[in-house]
Amino acid sequence: MVSTSAAPGQPTVLKLHVNIQERVSIVPQLVLWRVGEQPGPKAIRIAIAGDTAVKILSVSSDNPAIKVRLREVKPGKEYEAQVTPESLAQQAAATLIIRTDYPPDNPQTKYAYARVK
Repeated sequence: MVSTSAAPGQPTVLKLHVNIQERVSIVPQLVLWRVGEQPGPKAIRIAIAGDTAVKILSVSSDNPAIKVRLREVKPGKEYEAQVTPESLAQQAAATLIIRTDYPPDNPQTKYAYARVK
């Protein structure tokens, strides 16, 4: 609350709306296959917002049955992770760990998910 000379004795409530854009966005955050479906890779797009270039140091899967391969589309700005399950004969799940070099003093780790359902 603030008071002004324009309306003495009548405090005014100020609202501040802030939209802080995430530096690293991951779309989609979940890739999904159905058991018995035709196998094939699915892509996850990793985009960097703003003027700062961010390097994706690695993308790894916590499940060896789900493989991930990283491709740099635009250096420092856009990447693609190709996710491929070894088999669609049974259910499986993995957390994909995306390591960045930003910010330099405390680099972020982001997550995406893969699932055979």
